Amino acid sequence: MELKTFVKINSVTNLSDARYCAGMGVNQIGFCLNSKDKNYITPETLKEITGWISGIEIVSEIDSSYTGSLLTKVIETSSLENIEHNSKVKLIIRMSLDEAEVNLKQINQLPNLDYVLLVSNNVNDDLQIDRINQLSNQVPIVLGYGFNSKNINHLLEKLDIKGIALTGSDEIRPGFKDYDQLADVLEAIEID
Repeated sequence: MELKTFVKINSVTNLSDARYCAGMGVNQIGFCLNSKDKNYITPETLKEITGWISGIEIVSEIDSSYTGSLLTKVIETSSLENIEHNSKVKLIIRMSLDEAEVNLKQINQLPNLDYVLLVSNNVNDDLQIDRINQLSNQVPIVLGYGFNSKNINHLLEKLDIKGIALTGSDEIRPGFKDYDQLADVLEAIEID
């Protein structure tokens, strides 16, 4: 399966999501390693789940308080402080459009930056297409809000971005999963 754009799945907590997304051809799957986050998974669970998938970059989603060892070659964080400049690790910075614009100079100095993942601070935050395009001329952007299966293709035509990010969800029980939200967007951007 091939998708029209780069896709990252955030905060995967179960094997069902990981295998489904891998089968749909996403590029990256992220796992939250922040112990106080509702989507936290243990390093052991991360290893178990990722043992069942292949061909996808695995992302460790951490914050500035994370003290464990890096388990993947890609990390995502919302903090620009205490970032290790390890050339063997790709870096994703997660922040709002406002934060990215304010911190652009510091972001541009990160030698291992893969992209900025734009998230909204406000559920009702309107997409600022011109601002996003202006920012994407300076750093790679992955959009993590403001789209659905009905508007995604229109937005991909208007936005000059690297891709999009979706969020995983909980299983009803092991092996039983409702993929409606993920499936609708992924099917909308599937290349026929």
